[in-house]
Amino acid sequence: MTEDQLTRLFGDATIVQGALWILAIIALVVLIVKLWPALSNAVTLINLLARLAVRLDVIETKLEAVREQVQNSHETNLREEQDERHEEVVKRLDRLDGRLDGTARDIGRLDRRDILRVEETQEIRRSLATVETKTAAIDETVAKHLKWSAEWSADIEDTLNPRKEQ
Repeated sequence: MTEDQLTRLFGDATIVQGALWILAIIALVVLIVKLWPALSNAVTLINLLARLAVRLDVIETKLEAVREQVQNSHETNLREEQDERHEEVVKRLDRLDGRLDGTARDIGRLDRRDILRVEETQEIRRSLATVETKTAAIDETVAKHLKWSAEWSADIEDTLNPRKEQ
């Protein structure tokens, strides 16, 4: 570069001013390098804050849906209503428990009666077996007697009516 070109480029600037400009540019580059992580973090923070607004809108919408489900929409206190219903349920369970106790006693009595009836039935069957055995013996005796009577009757008839043989 010629002197003429340098004069046009820098004008009336002196070497000291040029050196100051170079130092200023170097200082600016150093400052940017040193501040780059902080600047990067600041940009990231700004991006997060921008997305945060959108996320807060979504959260607010969901919160409204939850609030509709859990917020009282009636005049009575839900806890008090649950306590009253719990007391009613406990009373009904107590009544049912009493009925079940009575039913269990009735079943026990019926079970004992059934056991007695089974024992009576077994005794009747044993007695019936004895009667059947005795009846069979009597039947056998009667059969023998009838056979003997028939034989005796035939002998007597032959004796009393001798012509019959002729």
